[in-house]
Amino acid sequence: MQLADPCIFGGDINAHNTAWGSIKTTTRGKKLKTFANITGLDIIAPPTPTRYGKHSDSFIDLAVTKNFLYPYNITSVPELGSDRNPVILNFLNYNTPKPDKVFKTNWTKFSNELNNLSNYPIIDINTNNDLDTQINHLTDEINNAFHNNSKEVNPNIANSNSELRNIFALCNKTKRDWQATRNPVHRRKL
Repeated sequence: MQLADPCIFGGDINAHNTAWGSIKTTTRGKKLKTFANITGLDIIAPPTPTRYGKHSDSFIDLAVTKNFLYPYNITSVPELGSDRNPVILNFLNYNTPKPDKVFKTNWTKFSNELNNLSNYPIIDINTNNDLDTQINHLTDEINNAFHNNSKEVNPNIANSNSELRNIFALCNKTKRDWQATRNPVHRRKL
């Protein structure tokens, strides 16, 4: 089973296991727990049962996640008046910080500009103040080389692979062509 990172899926898995609150462990529950342990999956169950039966209450509606690090809560809601409770998995409000600025750098030009600094005269450093001055000067030169050979770009585009952007653009063009013509040739390209 191949899962993307991060991944979450859930449903009526009908796998009882004491690890997630059931009073007994069934064969299906044992297999699910073993599979989760081997593949690095986490099993999330609400704190209260999801099914109420004649003989026992059980936790059979579960969520299974992989590398899901976002805050959440999961609850079993007794609102339908049946033996089964709907489960609500609520992803808490969480925003990732946006980068201040994203740059695209021409690394060849940047390297060439830094190579030209190798002609920069190195003075004798006799004091801590001399060392600090030289470090500050070199840092300024590196920052200048970066800014001279970089331009600010849209952060959404900066992290995407150019080959993938080309594939998506071609796919979108093919979709537009098919929608405009309804030609089966365009449909097969999708």
